[in-house]
Amino acid sequence: MSESKSESKPENQTPQKIPLAVAIAGVGLLVGGGVAALWFLWKQQPSAQLPSGTTLVPNEALMSISLSTDSREWEKLRQFGTPESQAWFDEQLLTLRDRLLSDNGYNYQEDIEPWVGKEITIAFLPPIPVEVSESEGEGETANSDGEGEPEQNGEENAETPSLSGIPRGNQSIVLLLPIANASRAQQVLENAPTPQSGAWTTREYKGVEIKENPGTDSDLYAVTVLDGKFLAVANSRYGIDRTVDTYKGALSLADLPNAGKIWQKLEGDRAFARLFVNIPVASAVASLNRQNARIDEIAKLQPNQGLAATATIENDGIAFDSAMWRRPKSERTYSVENKAKMMADRLPAAMSIAIVGSNLQGLWNDYVAEIDVNPIAVINPQWLRTAIKTTTNLDLEQDLLSWMAGEFALAMIPPAEDNASTFPASVVLMVQASDVKAGEETLAKLDERMQEAYQFKLSRETIGDRELVTWQSPQSSLIVTRGWLDGNVAFLSVGAPLADRIVPKPQTSLRTNTLFQSTVPAQPTPSNGYVFIDVENLLALNAPELRLPTQQGAFLDAIRAIGLRMAVENDRTLRHHLFVRLKQAGEALPLPPAQPDRPPSSESGSPTTPTPENNN
Repeated sequence: MSESKSESKPENQTPQKIPLAVAIAGVGLLVGGGVAALWFLWKQQPSAQLPSGTTLVPNEALMSISLSTDSREWEKLRQFGTPESQAWFDEQLLTLRDRLLSDNGYNYQEDIEPWVGKEITIAFLPPIPVEVSESEGEGETANSDGEGEPEQNGEENAETPSLSGIPRGNQSIVLLLPIANASRAQQVLENAPTPQSGAWTTREYKGVEIKENPGTDSDLYAVTVLDGKFLAVANSRYGIDRTVDTYKGALSLADLPNAGKIWQKLEGDRAFARLFVNIPVASAVASLNRQNARIDEIAKLQPNQGLAATATIENDGIAFDSAMWRRPKSERTYSVENKAKMMADRLPAAMSIAIVGSNLQGLWNDYVAEIDVNPIAVINPQWLRTAIKTTTNLDLEQDLLSWMAGEFALAMIPPAEDNASTFPASVVLMVQASDVKAGEETLAKLDERMQEAYQFKLSRETIGDRELVTWQSPQSSLIVTRGWLDGNVAFLSVGAPLADRIVPKPQTSLRTNTLFQSTVPAQPTPSNGYVFIDVENLLALNAPELRLPTQQGAFLDAIRAIGLRMAVENDRTLRHHLFVRLKQAGEALPLPPAQPDRPPSSESGSPTTPTPENNN
């Protein structure tokens, strides 16, 4: 659990730490893992559930990440992967270390380790103005019970600050380092080296002294100490000023509705990293690459409030615990439907990818309802409707999804050892029909359409008591098989022959797969669905579509398997447990010592550095 960063520790009791640059490098790891983490502390009464520093992150930040400074955790992380991925990861750590510390005249062991606390926080402010004042839940904060209530902390909190001061296109980043040993921090700060661009300058903002290098907006470096508890560093005046505003009482990320209540649910005692995403702002920023994107509308209409996650380093990988929740006033809620129970018994044990859910029709309806505020939507609903209508003469919603309101599975399955086809795998869709008669009528129409419009050759065979229909293209380049399992589960497979491995049921099912058992988290239960990816199996297929550039391929090769389990906790909260099982590269070699471009400056006459004692 986090401890108060205002307490000083004797030098011989200071926990092991890792260089600041090393900690920042973890951002890329967490984001690249798909999921990737984290949180902070209340302004007046710190909460052990929240990451330290949250109360200093402005509420318009799109994301904040908190990372452990414990070197033992980072050494465990460096041992994962393959020799190639291990070397790449170490190279990134060295680059960041030298850029942020050595090149600026700092040595981590001498200048940072003696005073820094257990967890640093990195906040990302939006690169463009995002008006969120009309967002649902604005002006509310999370009390100790996690419920939204009007903010009563004074005039500064009554309105959301204008973001017009953000330079368009520039990402404002704020780094918050907790001070665990104030006297040692003061010694280091008083002897801060002179920036490469010239002598430090100082200015005052709302009674707080801020020290800056004489750079332009594009290479500005600003630093201040807040209440003797945090050293704040930013790459823009906007970022450092907004951090001071928040320190003085403006709304922070910790004040977003229900943030405290959500954090109490997450596994945080052993967390290596913790992530918080302010979804309305993040959605608006992510939509910048969309043509004609309505930035402010996306922020206002986004029904989700936030995503919180913790990451814990285990012996064989990284475990993530996360929650996503709706805004208190959002009219859109989640359907509490956790019925993903049977598909693991219907899929074969040999598996590359398996995606299982509770309700295919409901999943599609939710996707379509929020398409306008989903900046990362991969499928245009109208395009898919048109494609299906043109190809099959069927209506997606009326003819297909209308009877697909049950559990479903979409899987990629490696071929049998005696496979003679040219396909590297089989892709199968299974759907539990909510209306079997409607499903049979639709599939009969589909048989007729494929035969008449595309001259597919149709054949029928019986396995056990099940009749299967196979479509074969004129050149035999495509083979599709469909049928029914146990009366109400329809399936359709494309690619390598698969029917005899799932009809009437698999000889060994996915549930018996030991990698599946040890990778897909057992909780939450009951679940709304799960995802299992056997990465080694997937890469072994040698499909041209799966070939990646060398660097990305090396990163993927470091992963053995990925497992995700989801549940709808209530009508406003989703829970996710993710586990990334990693290979072991072995004990990592010590990082080479820094080679600074210049020694630390001992010049006198530079402006006095803000210290832990002079900003109360």
